[in-house]
Amino acid sequence: MSLDAALSRHDAARLIGCSTRSLDRLVAQGEGPPYCRIGPRRMVFRLADLNDWMAARRYHHRAGELAGKVAR
Repeated sequence: MSLDAALSRHDAARLIGCSTRSLDRLVAQGEGPPYCRIGPRRMVFRLADLNDWMAARRYHHRAGELAGKVAR
């Protein structure tokens, strides 16, 4: 992984449209995007992983979203 492809928590949260607290909560619950642990208090997110994570949550209409949640 190259460093130019890594985003901080703040940048990753802004990219996916949520706060850093919401991103932290998603990660803690196991529902967030994959991350790389750089140190005891630092994590970064790969842009490709964020794009894949968002694409997996893309729905064309509400019924499709509800059907996807039932299948989980």
